Parts: sequence; structure tokens; C-alpha cells
Amino acid sequence: MKKFRLIASVLLMTAGLTASATTTIGNGAVTLDPNDATIEGKVKEVDGVNTYDSFKNGKKATFTINNTTEQLYTISFKAATQLDGTSLTFVLTDNATGAEEINKTVDVTNNGTWGSVQDDFLPYSFNTDKAITTGEKTLVVTFNGPKYTLNAELITFTPLDASITYYTITKIVTPDEAGTISAKPGYDSFEAGTEVTLTATAASWKYAFDSWAYTIGDGAEQTSTDAELTITMTANVTVTANFKEVDPYNTIPTTDENPFNLEKADFTIGYWENGSNIGYMNDGGTATYQVKATEDDAYIVSFQSATAADGASVQFTLFNADGTQIFDKTVDINNGGWSDYQDYSFEVDQFAAGDYILVLTFHAQEGSFSANVKNLKFTSKSSTGIESVETGSIMNGAAYSLDGVKLDISKAQKGVYILNGKKIVIR
Repeated sequence: MKKFRLIASVLLMTAGLTASATTTIGNGAVTLDPNDATIEGKVKEVDGVNTYDSFKNGKKATFTINNTTEQLYTISFKAATQLDGTSLTFVLTDNATGAEEINKTVDVTNNGTWGSVQDDFLPYSFNTDKAITTGEKTLVVTFNGPKYTLNAELITFTPLDASITYYTITKIVTPDEAGTISAKPGYDSFEAGTEVTLTATAASWKYAFDSWAYTIGDGAEQTSTDAELTITMTANVTVTANFKEVDPYNTIPTTDENPFNLEKADFTIGYWENGSNIGYMNDGGTATYQVKATEDDAYIVSFQSATAADGASVQFTLFNADGTQIFDKTVDINNGGWSDYQDYSFEVDQFAAGDYILVLTFHAQEGSFSANVKNLKFTSKSSTGIESVETGSIMNGAAYSLDGVKLDISKAQKGVYILNGKKIVIR
């Protein structure tokens, strides 16, 4: 597991402090101060700006606001994250009546950084659907994500300029659960003439982007298969991102052209981390794969793993279609650090071609993270030209060490040898 926070910044406030002030809005742009909020994360300074940092899923920042003018607002903020599936939810409630005046969730794009400098933070905004009434309000900003979420800053209320023409984008995803559409800039409404770049992101490995279909105003439907779609906002836009299902199977034996995709898993804990490895696996977490063996064969199973935890291990269990266990092997992982990947391997006996379920179970001390895993391979033993022989097996014929020394194979120690012209491994 990589450390969640790598950037160096100054800690200004810890979780749970009570709001110390009411923020007044209504006359020009007003940026909310994190120090005036009750927060369930931290506040850190980045290039002189106070940012909302280390908010886990469901954690909140709560403000008291006094609105002096009944009007529409643009609510803007900036955000940075290294995770998919994060968002901020804004709920504004009138303290006198209990009426909910804003309830808006804004998706935040994975831009590959937690925000170490100001340029790392991307802009987002939305316009309120109706005028915000005057009086005292409570604003709750909820951070959403898989476990950790995003870093944010500069939550700002700006009175909406009625002289500016705004257009909107209606986003549709097919199938509904297949993915999301993000816009850059990340606004909800766009001034006329704004150039907007849309990106379709699959919700998981189970889907892949296929095509766009969109209309601008009353114009004819247009299509594109480009990964990104750029539109100039001259009218309201309706856009559909079409996704297709991905083959759920990993096929073995693996090769350089047919790698094992560790992302194609159902995870009970943890996830595929930044396109590189299985990470954030607690003790007892599992990753389950559908595997298709294309031939009857025995395999050398190899992988790389890293951990900073004591007592970490990874258990590999293969089942056939009726639930019969084919093999079960637990590999202890050495304690060297979360980025100190080491090579591991083990052999499995021949099993038939067909469909299987592979379960990786991660072990560690109770409550602890276990290990990161990447580069899993199933190498055909027949393709290596190496046969495996148990120590003590009866073997006859001319035998040599790998450096050409003739020997009595019946007295050989564990290792690799040449017997009758073939490489063998004595175990």
C-alpha cells in the first residue's frame, strides 16, 4: 500500500473543531474559510491557500451562513484527487424553516494528484436552481469516495450575473452503471462560447468506452469514437457515452502479449491502485478472478509483492466450475516496505483446460494492511522445457549439472539438472 499522503504541507487544524464564525454572503464573491467550519478532516496549507485535506468517505465540513440578498448564486470550488468515483455533495438548509434550498452532488475527476501546488487543483462550479432566501443557513459539504476521497479548496458563493447567457450539458451513460462523463472545466452551467472537453470513464474494468452520440440545441445527432469530445457551447447539449462489456476472463498461460489483468477482480477489501497494483488490502481481504485455461498444463505461478506489515502472506486458491479446489498455496511476504517489490513463485500440478475461479486472500495481523501485489503470471511448465521431480524419485540415465559436470542423479541435491537431454528440477 502506498502512503496515502506524500505531499509536505503545514497542519493547521485537526478534525472535530467547532465552527467559530458565521459567514455572510450576498454582496460579491465570498470564499468560505475552513477555519470557520466544523470539519471531520484536516485543513492544510498549499501555496498559502487553506485546503480541505484527508477527508474519508462520508466526512463533512459544516458552515453557518447568513445570506443578506435573495438571489441566484454560482457555487465554485477547486479539487484534486488520485481516485476515481469521488464527489462533493452540497446541502444548504434554512435554519428557521428547515427547508432544503440546495442539494447538489458534483463529480470530481481523477487528475492524478492530491494537490501539492495550486496548479494541481481543477475548477468546478454549479448554479443554484432557485434563488437562495435571506437569513441564516447551514451548509454541509460531504466528501464522497471509495474510502479516501479528494482534497478541495476555495468554496465560493458568487451572485449569478443575469446578463450572462448560460448553457447546460445533459449527460447520459449507456448502460446506466457502466461509467461516468466528466467535463473540463468542471462546471454545471457554461457561459455561451465556452469550449468544453468531455471524457467518458468506465466505472470498472467490466466496461470499456465505445462511442459518443450528442446533439447541440435542435441540431442533428452527431457521433464520435474519440476518447475525448470537445464541444463549443452555443446551445444546450445532450450527450450520451456508450460503453461495451469487457470479457471478464483472464486466459492462461500468460505471455507478454497476454498478461494477467489483476484489475479484473471482485474485491471485498482494497482495490486496483493507480493502474499498477492491488493495494489497501486488510487482513482477510480477497480478490476473485475468472480464469480460462486454454490447455491441459502445469504452471509456474509468479508475482511481485511488497509490504511493510509483519506476518503478511498471500493465499492463492483455484476452484473449478463445480467448486472443487484445484490447488491452495500460501506465500509469506517479506517485510521490506510498501514499494520494495520482491519476486515470488511456486509451482502447481497439471490441471485440465476449462473455466476456473482464482481467489487471492490477503493475510496479516488482525486489523492490519497486508501486502501489495502486481505482475501475476501463469507460465506453462511445458513451454519452459523444465520438468519437476520430487527428491527421492528413481531416475536413470546420463545426468549433468548446468555447468556440464557429470553426476549421480540419485544423490543429487535440490536444484536444476540436465537428465537425458532435458532440464529437470529436483524438489
